[in-house]
Amino acid sequence: MSNTDDSNDTSHHQERDIAIVSLDGGGPGVVSELTVLEEIVERFAYDSGTENYGSHPTKYWDLIGGVGFGGLAALLLGRLHLTLKETMDELVTIGRAIYPQGLHENTPEESTRRLRNAVEDLLRRNRLPLDIELRESRQPRCRVIVFAAPTAAMDHCQAFRTYKHRGKGLECTFVEAACAILAAPESFTPVAIGPSLRSQKFGGIPRGSINPTKEVFREAQRIFGDEKPVSLVLSLGSGQRKLFSSSESRITRIMHVGGIVERDLSHQLDSVPAYLRLNVDRGLETIENAHWHDIDPIITSTQVYLEMATITNFIDEAVRRVLRGDGSITLGQLVGLNSATKLRSVLTTA
Repeated sequence: MSNTDDSNDTSHHQERDIAIVSLDGGGPGVVSELTVLEEIVERFAYDSGTENYGSHPTKYWDLIGGVGFGGLAALLLGRLHLTLKETMDELVTIGRAIYPQGLHENTPEESTRRLRNAVEDLLRRNRLPLDIELRESRQPRCRVIVFAAPTAAMDHCQAFRTYKHRGKGLECTFVEAACAILAAPESFTPVAIGPSLRSQKFGGIPRGSINPTKEVFREAQRIFGDEKPVSLVLSLGSGQRKLFSSSESRITRIMHVGGIVERDLSHQLDSVPAYLRLNVDRGLETIENAHWHDIDPIITSTQVYLEMATITNFIDEAVRRVLRGDGSITLGQLVGLNSATKLRSVLTTA
C-alpha cells in the first residue's frame, strides 16, 4: 500500500472551485473506468510538472462517489489511499475470488462468505486491521461516498461516507461497507450492519442507480453549498451494453437503466463545460463476471476509445479546467437546473 501525506499540498485544489468524480457500477467493466481515470491523472501530473502525483488521483479531486465495484474502487483510492495500479490489481484479485472460474452452483451464504474473506484478505495484504473503520479519524481532503440499497427499500440510496457530516449516518467498518455495496441480492445474502436488535440489511447497487452521478451531485451540494464553483464533474461508465430481449443478464439490465440516467444527464448538461461523461462505446457490450479472469479485452477496448480524437480533446479540456481552477458553474445550478435550455441561459448570463 502506498501512504502519502497530502495535508500540506494545495497546488491542485483552488479555494474557489472543486472537482468531482462519479464511478458507475458494472462488474469487470469498472477496470475500464480506472483505465480512463489513469489516463486523466497522468495528464494532470504531466501538465502540472508534478509527475509523482500521477498514480494518486485523490490529489486532484474533492469528492469521489460510486456504487458496486465502482464504489469499491472509490474506497480503495480515497479511504485506503492506494495508487491506481494497486487499486486495479486489488479489484481484479477480489473479482476473481468472488467469481472463481468453473464454479456454476453456489449458495448465497457461500458467496457471501467468499466476499467477506476477499475483502479481509485485501486488508491483510495492505497491512491494515480487519476492524478498520470506514470513517477516517481526521477529515479527509478527498471525501468518498458510496451507496448501497437497504433490502427494505431497494430503490433507496443509503450513503456510506468516509468523513464526518451533519447528521448521524451509518457507523460501520470498511469490511461491512465493502460487502454491503457488492452483495447483489440474487447472489449474496444481505449484509447486516448495526446492533443486532436494530440492524439494517443491505444488498448491493440501489435499483436504478448504477450511474450514481445525481446522488453524488446532491452530496457535493450538501458538503460545499450552492455557491461553490465546480471546475469538473467527471462521470465514468463501465461500458455500454447491447440489449438482449430474451436472455438479458443482470449486468445488462442494470446497465440499460444506467444508460437512461446517462442520456438524461447528457441532455440536461450538454452545454456545461464542467460536466464530462466518458463511457466506452464499443468492445464491452457483453462483459460478464467471467471477464474478471480475462481483462485484456476491457483494457484494449478502453485504450482504443481513449485514442479517439474527440475523446482525447474532451480530456485535454477537462485537464485544463482543473489545473486552471476554472469553475464556470455552481453546485446549486448543477443540482437545481433540469433542462439544457435553462443551463444555456445561466451560462450566457454568468
